[in-house]
Amino acid sequence: MSSGRPFTEADAQAAKTLLEEGASYREVARTLGRNASIICRRFPGRGWSEDVKREAARTQQLMRRRGGWIAL
Repeated sequence: MSSGRPFTEADAQAAKTLLEEGASYREVARTLGRNASIICRRFPGRGWSEDVKREAARTQQLMRRRGGWIAL
């Protein structure tokens, strides 16, 4: 049962453009007034690469050890 409005071709084109410009799933969803899960389902494989995931995890680990954010 769908409780929202249909995901239109215009929504799909706008989402595609935003994703190609580097917007996150959440940013696209917020811009279009949609739930991020529908954007993820419609455009799979646009998340972080394994290298970026590893780097983010390493950064978080270092920040926890140092007690918070550091100024760069």
